[in-house]
Formats: sequence, C-alpha cells, structure tokens
Amino acid sequence: MSDVYGFGVVLLEMLVGRRAVEPSRAGGREGSLVDWARPILIRPKKLDRILDRRMGGPPPRGLGRVARLAYDCLSQNPKVRPSMSRVVVTLEAVLAAGAEEEGEEEGAAAAEA
Repeated sequence: MSDVYGFGVVLLEMLVGRRAVEPSRAGGREGSLVDWARPILIRPKKLDRILDRRMGGPPPRGLGRVARLAYDCLSQNPKVRPSMSRVVVTLEAVLAAGAEEEGEEEGAAAAEA
C-alpha cells in the first residue's frame, strides 16, 4: 500500500503545484505538503485556496473527486487506502466525465455557429 500513498503524494503535488517536502517560507525549515494540504482536500469550498494557480480558469468539475482520491490515498492507516485498481477506476471515471463535458461544450459551440 506504500505505492498508493506515494501516488497520493504525486496527485497532491500536481494539484497544488508544490513539492512534497520543501523549505518552509518561515525560517527555512522543511514543511510537509501532506500535513499542510491533506485536511483541505476534503473541504470543497476551501480547495481553491491550495490549487495550483497556474492551472488557470475555474477548476474542472472532476477536480474535487481527484482531491478526494488524493486524500484517501494519503490516509495514515494503510488499511483504509484504496487499492491501486480502485485508484485507476476512479481516475478513468473522472477522465470519462471530463471528455463527455468537453464534447457537450464543443456541440454547443457548433450549434451556435
């Protein structure tokens, strides 16, 4: 299950645009990204506070599900972390929903033209 935890760290790094361990802004001590961000990952209304600003625009609809997946992968209790196959299924569902949403937007734009 450590691979699931590690994958959760990678998801978190992608969401917030920061390294897992980096010098803190206060005093040069190392700060843990997981300790800082994990509590926020399950609070949808606060999620935008930690997202990487370089993504631009409003957060995609599936971003909350990805954040929740990262939260689950980063559980301190390995027994409650999802299996890697569950992680894959969840990410595939998010991608499928995003592709469907993108197709609807393209269809609406074509109808307006």
